[in-house]
Amino acid sequence: MKTMERALEIDPKHTEALMRIGALYSYTGKLDKTKSYIEKVLKIDPKHEEALFTFYEYWRTKNRIAKQIDCLEKLIEAYP
Repeated sequence: MKTMERALEIDPKHTEALMRIGALYSYTGKLDKTKSYIEKVLKIDPKHEEALFTFYEYWRTKNRIAKQIDCLEKLIEAYP
């Protein structure tokens, strides 16, 4: 985690560091923090495949079907 935080100090738009931190929060059950990091990635790169799929998974845990569909549509649009 410290390595990823250091990477973000150097480059706040480092999408892979943001994804790794989000994944660590996901593994520890801190889904709201996961969501925050995924949103940051998608602001930087709206077509980021891993972020879109992770966001889909986040909405699946919340049983938000419309949000899940939105993520899947964006994935299909970006990666036909």
